[in-house]
Amino acid sequence: MTETDVHLFFHCDLPTTVWFTSSLNLRTDSLPHEQDGIQNILQIIINTNTDDTQLQAILILLWFIWKARNDKRFNNKTWSPIQVHGAAAAMMANLNASNSPSTNSHNHHDSNNDTLHQTVHNIQNVVQGMHNISVMQGHTNQGHHSSTASKLLFNTKQ
Repeated sequence: MTETDVHLFFHCDLPTTVWFTSSLNLRTDSLPHEQDGIQNILQIIINTNTDDTQLQAILILLWFIWKARNDKRFNNKTWSPIQVHGAAAAMMANLNASNSPSTNSHNHHDSNNDTLHQTVHNIQNVVQGMHNISVMQGHTNQGHHSSTASKLLFNTKQ
């Protein structure tokens, strides 16, 4: 089976568990199985109702899912969903601490903003690279997927 970015970030066993057990409670079984990139999925889960904290969580989870995949592929190290969540939580706490009003060091704040921007940039590069590989391997869009309602994707807590 050819590894696609959609499978890697949303439909593999690890990401499926990570997304569902995250604060977002994302049900990836309701997401389309795109062949030419995760752009459509990102448009479904990141919308005008997505606040900054949720956006940060989504991007950081994508980053650590990517790191876990690379650790497995290149170092034969397997991450558990708890390890992904722990690493993501540590990064979020670090970023949030740097943005808190009690942080007096301007350089510390700039450093953590640079870290977030670099993480976002890295994720964009990963997504673009996976998309390019898919295109080079001859994958094309297998049809237009209608937009999926967010309520089908997110498991609401009662």
